[in-house]
Amino acid sequence: MRRYLGILKSSLLNELYLDLEARLLYIFYQSANGATISPEVVRDIRGQRPDIVQFLAQQREQGNIAYVFSETIDGVQKDYDFRNVCEFSHTMIPQCSLGRSARCRRRRHVPDLRGRNGAMPHPR
Repeated sequence: MRRYLGILKSSLLNELYLDLEARLLYIFYQSANGATISPEVVRDIRGQRPDIVQFLAQQREQGNIAYVFSETIDGVQKDYDFRNVCEFSHTMIPQCSLGRSARCRRRRHVPDLRGRNGAMPHPR
Protein backbone atom coordinates (compact mmCIF):
# COMPACT_ATOMS: atom_id res chain seq x y z
CA MET A 1 0.00 0.00 0.00
CA ARG A 2 2.85 2.39 0.86
CA ARG A 3 4.47 1.83 -2.55
CA TYR A 4 1.17 2.40 -4.34
CA LEU A 5 0.52 5.65 -2.42
CA GLY A 6 4.07 6.78 -3.23
CA ILE A 7 3.59 6.16 -6.94
CA LEU A 8 0.17 7.85 -6.85
CA LYS A 9 1.65 10.88 -5.07
CA SER A 10 4.54 11.08 -7.56
CA SER A 11 2.09 10.81 -10.43
CA LEU A 12 -0.17 13.57 -9.09
CA LEU A 13 2.82 15.85 -8.56
CA ASN A 14 4.23 14.81 -11.95
CA GLU A 15 7.54 13.99 -10.31
CA LEU A 16 7.91 11.02 -12.63
CA TYR A 17 8.75 13.40 -15.48
CA LEU A 18 10.35 16.32 -13.65
CA ASP A 19 13.24 16.30 -16.14
CA LEU A 20 10.85 17.07 -19.01
CA GLU A 21 9.47 20.12 -17.22
CA ALA A 22 13.03 21.23 -16.38
CA ARG A 23 13.93 20.97 -20.08
CA LEU A 24 10.90 23.05 -21.05
CA LEU A 25 11.70 25.68 -18.44
CA TYR A 26 15.30 25.84 -19.67
CA ILE A 27 14.26 26.18 -23.32
CA PHE A 28 11.62 28.86 -22.73
CA TYR A 29 13.86 30.79 -20.31
CA GLN A 30 16.72 30.79 -22.82
CA SER A 31 14.34 31.85 -25.61
CA ALA A 32 12.83 34.66 -23.53
CA ASN A 33 16.31 36.07 -22.94
CA GLY A 34 17.59 35.60 -26.49
CA ALA A 35 20.19 33.10 -25.29
CA THR A 36 21.43 30.03 -27.10
CA ILE A 37 19.76 26.70 -26.31
CA SER A 38 22.40 24.05 -25.76
CA PRO A 39 21.54 20.55 -27.05
CA GLU A 40 23.91 19.12 -24.41
CA VAL A 41 21.89 20.77 -21.64
CA VAL A 42 18.60 19.59 -23.13
CA ARG A 43 19.90 15.99 -23.34
CA ASP A 44 21.34 15.98 -19.80
CA ILE A 45 19.36 18.56 -17.81
CA ARG A 46 20.11 16.89 -14.44
CA GLY A 47 23.84 16.81 -15.10
CA GLN A 48 24.24 20.15 -16.87
CA ARG A 49 21.67 22.26 -14.96
CA PRO A 50 20.89 20.55 -11.64
CA ASP A 51 19.88 23.96 -10.28
CA ILE A 52 16.76 23.97 -12.47
CA VAL A 53 15.72 20.46 -11.39
CA GLN A 54 16.36 21.29 -7.72
CA PHE A 55 14.43 24.58 -8.05
CA LEU A 56 11.41 22.78 -9.52
CA ALA A 57 11.50 20.02 -6.89
CA GLN A 58 11.81 22.55 -4.05
CA GLN A 59 8.99 24.74 -5.36
CA ARG A 60 6.75 21.73 -5.82
CA GLU A 61 7.51 20.43 -2.34
CA GLN A 62 6.49 23.79 -0.84
CA GLY A 63 3.40 24.08 -3.03
CA ASN A 64 4.66 27.15 -4.90
CA ILE A 65 4.16 27.93 -8.56
CA ALA A 66 7.61 27.41 -10.05
CA TYR A 67 6.94 28.84 -13.50
CA VAL A 68 5.95 32.38 -12.52
CA PHE A 69 8.90 34.33 -11.16
CA SER A 70 10.88 37.54 -11.45
CA GLU A 71 14.58 38.25 -11.53
CA THR A 72 16.73 41.32 -11.85
CA ILE A 73 19.09 41.43 -14.83
CA ASP A 74 21.43 44.43 -15.10
CA GLY A 75 19.29 46.37 -12.62
CA VAL A 76 16.05 45.76 -14.52
CA GLN A 77 13.35 43.50 -13.14
CA LYS A 78 12.08 40.95 -15.62
CA ASP A 79 8.90 38.95 -15.03
CA TYR A 80 8.41 35.45 -16.42
CA ASP A 81 5.24 33.41 -16.72
CA PHE A 82 5.87 29.98 -18.24
CA ARG A 83 3.00 28.28 -16.43
CA ASN A 84 0.95 27.55 -19.55
CA VAL A 85 3.86 25.96 -21.42
CA CYS A 86 5.83 24.20 -18.66
CA GLU A 87 3.57 23.13 -15.81
CA PHE A 88 1.86 19.77 -16.11
CA SER A 89 1.15 18.76 -12.50
CA HIS A 90 -2.21 17.14 -11.91
CA THR A 91 -2.85 18.60 -8.47
CA MET A 92 -2.54 21.89 -6.65
CA ILE A 93 -1.90 20.08 -3.36
CA PRO A 94 1.69 20.52 -2.16
CA GLN A 95 3.86 17.47 -1.59
CA CYS A 96 3.84 17.93 2.19
CA SER A 97 0.02 17.79 2.27
CA LEU A 98 -0.09 14.65 0.15
CA GLY A 99 2.30 13.08 2.66
CA ARG A 100 -0.08 13.96 5.50
CA SER A 101 -3.02 12.41 3.67
CA ALA A 102 -1.03 9.19 3.20
CA ARG A 103 -0.26 9.08 6.94
CA CYS A 104 -3.95 9.59 7.71
CA ARG A 105 -4.86 6.73 5.38
CA ARG A 106 -2.45 4.39 7.17
CA ARG A 107 -3.93 5.28 10.57
CA ARG A 108 -7.55 4.94 9.49
CA HIS A 109 -9.26 1.82 10.77
CA VAL A 110 -10.73 -0.29 7.99
CA PRO A 111 -13.35 -2.69 9.38
CA ASP A 112 -13.34 -6.35 8.46
CA LEU A 113 -16.36 -6.79 6.17
CA ARG A 114 -16.23 -10.57 5.86
CA GLY A 115 -19.27 -12.52 6.87
CA ARG A 116 -19.45 -15.39 9.35
CA ASN A 117 -18.12 -17.90 6.85
CA GLY A 118 -15.28 -15.61 5.74
CA ALA A 119 -16.91 -14.58 2.45
CA MET A 120 -17.04 -10.98 1.36
CA PRO A 121 -20.56 -9.51 0.92
CA HIS A 122 -21.82 -9.00 -2.62
CA PRO A 123 -22.29 -5.37 -3.71
CA ARG A 124 -25.89 -4.47 -4.42
